Amino acid sequence: MKPGSKMLIGALCAAAALGAGATRAQTPAQDIIPIRQAGMALQQGLLDAMVATLKANGDVKVYKDGADAIGFWAAQI
Repeated sequence: MKPGSKMLIGALCAAAALGAGATRAQTPAQDIIPIRQAGMALQQGLLDAMVATLKANGDVKVYKDGADAIGFWAAQI
């Protein structure tokens, strides 16, 4: 796993949870936009790490939690 990948996965999970809470609480639209932008940026970082691992013929199984977080985040938005 690339350095910082665990932090990225954790941040994505936190953003997904934050987005879920914001959606349930019916946060005004101006508050939802930065939350979603942050979640999308975190997803991109995780996907970039996955692609780099694939290109290096590394073990992508370490990204299972991150992939689950992306799926959760997708369901929230």
